[in-house]
Amino acid sequence: MQAWVIEGGEQSEDFDVLNGTKQGCMLAPLLFSIFCAMMLIVAFKDCDLSILGVQFRTDGSVFDVRRLHLCPCL
Repeated sequence: MQAWVIEGGEQSEDFDVLNGTKQGCMLAPLLFSIFCAMMLIVAFKDCDLSILGVQFRTDGSVFDVRRLHLCPCL
């Protein structure tokens, strides 16, 4: 795949994209969530407002299928 970048109003030369995830890949939503969480952390790092921290899981069960089922109590 070929890509280019616009920086400061100027377009770069075309370059080859050698790695990444394809649409529909199981890793795409996970990587997108990690990227968004990190973007929010960087964006609000120096903010003086009382904004709650970004919540994320570190227990290693990212693909736990049991969490995807609808709760019958709803």
